[in-house]
Amino acid sequence: MAVRDVNVWFTLLALAGVALIGCGGGVNSGFAPKQIPDLALWLDAGAIEKLQDGDNLGTWLDSSGRGNDAIQELGTKRPKYVKNTRNGLPTVRFDGQNDVLVIPDSNSLDVGFGDLTILVVYSRGDSPTTNLRLLAKGATTDRGQGYAIMGDNTALLLIVSNGEAERRLVGLPDQVVGQATLGTFVVNRGIHMRAYRDGASKSTRSLGGFGIKTWSNNDPLTIGGQNPTPSIPWKGDIMELLIYKRQLSDFERVPLEAYLAEKWSIKIEKD
Repeated sequence: MAVRDVNVWFTLLALAGVALIGCGGGVNSGFAPKQIPDLALWLDAGAIEKLQDGDNLGTWLDSSGRGNDAIQELGTKRPKYVKNTRNGLPTVRFDGQNDVLVIPDSNSLDVGFGDLTILVVYSRGDSPTTNLRLLAKGATTDRGQGYAIMGDNTALLLIVSNGEAERRLVGLPDQVVGQATLGTFVVNRGIHMRAYRDGASKSTRSLGGFGIKTWSNNDPLTIGGQNPTPSIPWKGDIMELLIYKRQLSDFERVPLEAYLAEKWSIKIEKD
């Protein structure tokens, strides 16, 4: 049985040499996601300041310290800031029409040699359109080189493309429209991709022989669509988004999931 006591996990992390301000679990323990190395992006709706309920969000500041702020200069393409949506915290709501935020290309968001971890707290809006892009960097069709998270009313998927007309997908089935969900995607280059929903493993895909390249492209990272236009725009809420430029171990992933689950009042599942 997997260990799910977050205090135990935080203690193990501390013993393993991961610097923690506090030693207990939970959002008030002093733990923060950027204390785990190689955090490239941290968008937290709870950290947004100086907006009123229903305001358009023009800039979502990156809390990772990398400066990867998500920006939209056009007022008609800005998502909404909505207060008190989950556990007293706000969310960023995308309308499924033309809302999109853009993060300029950055070396910190190119995925090195392919290892990658993404954690996202989201809720899916009701839409008949399939393959809506929650986020994307680079092309994931033909001979594109990049990664994207896409979803519809049935599943949320991570797709990666290696630049050689090959793609791989791993996903979270049984999506519930309007339900806050914690999705975690872990890519271990050349071995496997794994997807977790609310802390429980849901699917694994082998990457044996896939041959991922460095994923260094000149494309921006778009939040809420495939590109800045946007095409295939996301409909739903994004509460928090974390991207690490490597595969996180279970010792790192589990307390992060516990932190996010407590913060956003999501029940952690058992494996």
